Amino acid sequence: MIIKETTERNDKNNWVKNKLLAENFQIIEYEGYTIKNNRVTGLFDRRLFTDVDFDIMNITDVTKIIHSEEPLLSSKLMFAASIGEYYRYVFYSYDPECIYVYRFENKILKLKKKYNNFCDFINETKKIRDLTMSSPLQEAGMPNIDHIFRGRCKYAWMGNLDGLFLSNRSGVPKALVEFQTTQRVTVRNHCNNTWFAPRNGRKGDEQRWKVFDILSKQSNLPLIIIVWSPNEVDGDIKYKVVKEIIYSNDSRKREAGLVYSTKEVINYKQLVTKLNNLINI
Repeated sequence: MIIKETTERNDKNNWVKNKLLAENFQIIEYEGYTIKNNRVTGLFDRRLFTDVDFDIMNITDVTKIIHSEEPLLSSKLMFAASIGEYYRYVFYSYDPECIYVYRFENKILKLKKKYNNFCDFINETKKIRDLTMSSPLQEAGMPNIDHIFRGRCKYAWMGNLDGLFLSNRSGVPKALVEFQTTQRVTVRNHCNNTWFAPRNGRKGDEQRWKVFDILSKQSNLPLIIIVWSPNEVDGDIKYKVVKEIIYSNDSRKREAGLVYSTKEVINYKQLVTKLNNLINI
């Protein structure tokens, strides 16, 4: 049995994303990506397996499993190629504890390594990452493997990528999207820059947005932020296209934060129109 365990906590309640998928918008996401020296160095997905023996499984059978799990695999490989990095697939088991890491090389799947414990694997990712997830776990439903990585191994799984909008015709990635949840304030009043710099004991989001800046520039895709709230289902949506990110060490001493080329409060129908115009260019 192959099981998807994800670190993404808000996808089930993301009414905007769920409606887009129901209307056949194509969106790909990655369970993880690594960054080193201000560059994306790898893209990852992962699956838990039970009652499957990868030691005796040939590469053709593993490829079939991945194709079954990833109906938009060709687009995922296309995006990996566009940034010049590998797409890896991680299969793991709790009992016995082990991890198999596969990697696509020129669209051909290869087994790179088997690890007999989780810590050996996650520690080896240090070779291709100098950015780690340091925020505390906020939910009891977080997969057990993530508790193991942070607890026993003292090194967290990488951040996940919410999604890339694809062209409906060709499957080519067209835009990097971050779905932003708000509950304490309304969608209309939500402002990312409120939390960009450290304040009131909070570390700030500058490092988080730097990651998206790197992804956007390396892939040469626009960065779109879609703000939604579970308290406003079928209500307001804030649609923002990032023009520039100004950092706290800006040489021109400008105020740090996100600068937008577009920022609007719209409804779902208007969002669909904007996205159709974007992905069908």
